[in-house]
Amino acid sequence: MFLQEFFEAAVDELRRFIEETLSVQGPTHRLRRQLRMMYGRGEVPRETFYQLLGKLEKGYYIEGELQSLHRQAVRRMEIEGRAGFHSHNREIARSLDRLAIHQAIIDETRMRLNLALSQVQTQRQWARQQADDFMQRAKAAMPDETSARALLEVRLQLLDHSHLLEQRAAALQNDLLRLEALEMRLGMYEAELMIADSRERLAREELSLLRLRQ
Repeated sequence: MFLQEFFEAAVDELRRFIEETLSVQGPTHRLRRQLRMMYGRGEVPRETFYQLLGKLEKGYYIEGELQSLHRQAVRRMEIEGRAGFHSHNREIARSLDRLAIHQAIIDETRMRLNLALSQVQTQRQWARQQADDFMQRAKAAMPDETSARALLEVRLQLLDHSHLLEQRAAALQNDLLRLEALEMRLGMYEAELMIADSRERLAREELSLLRLRQ
């Protein structure tokens, strides 16, 4: 019960966190969900994931590509001697599927936040440089006080803009920290699910041995 409540609380927080950033509705919802699940499971490389996500957002139908990638992932695991994890417990299996999807969403959100942070930092650097430039132009305009004052007013506007951008950058950095904490919480939940599944498998094996001895 605690694990389910823990997971639901984490997912609710993630949903609130990304509701203005990532769309999960529309006619491509099923394919987007499938793509994210495959990425969260490790079946799709990161570059391919974003390429397909971009195609999906442009209206392309990618189901054939997803099926091909899934077959390739299965063959790759067979060659490497690895079997994909499958839980016999339906509730655990569904929870792991949801985790894979939300792990992909976390990666998307992180990418977009980092992109926004980079853009804000670039704009802030430009505003600071422009403010310095207008300061030099104001000095050069002296003794024409009218021109110098007008240039200094522009400089102040640029500094105000730079300050707002600095606040925006700080907010984005805080969002990234929140996202990291949420990812850790979901990772803890995944570990608990794996432990629960292992215990259930062990219980089934013990039951089978008892039946053989009877």
